[in-house]
Amino acid sequence: MLTLAKAILTSGALIYGAANVNPTSDSLTNHIFKRNDSTPFAFIPDHSTPDTFLRDGSDIERNVEQASEHFDQFAMQIPGVLGKRIHSVMKHGTKAILMEDSESKAAEEEMVGSLVKGLRHIGDALAADMVRSAENSRG
Repeated sequence: MLTLAKAILTSGALIYGAANVNPTSDSLTNHIFKRNDSTPFAFIPDHSTPDTFLRDGSDIERNVEQASEHFDQFAMQIPGVLGKRIHSVMKHGTKAILMEDSESKAAEEEMVGSLVKGLRHIGDALAADMVRSAENSRG
């Protein structure tokens, strides 16, 4: 799983491009992506604000909401991990991509952990939905 995450990070870093990164910065967490020059856009979900989603109070719903929160954490960790990886590449060259990098390993593992937790909650929701569907089909 960690190898897949490294491949995704590496391809993301190459696609994102070093031109968009300040190589002297340790992370991109404060980086704001822009839709155009006048309208800044930042992915900063606020889970404390009320939403308009319908609720039924089921385990499925709770698992989906928890998965969503983990996926949000994963998405918010990507810029920081990419920044650390790019900074490491600028500092050590391409071996920072090909070999284990102790400078970004903890951040990468935390990011992958968020993704895995989100996927686990989605799996739990699907399993619960399958059970509920089977019970409903029996009558």
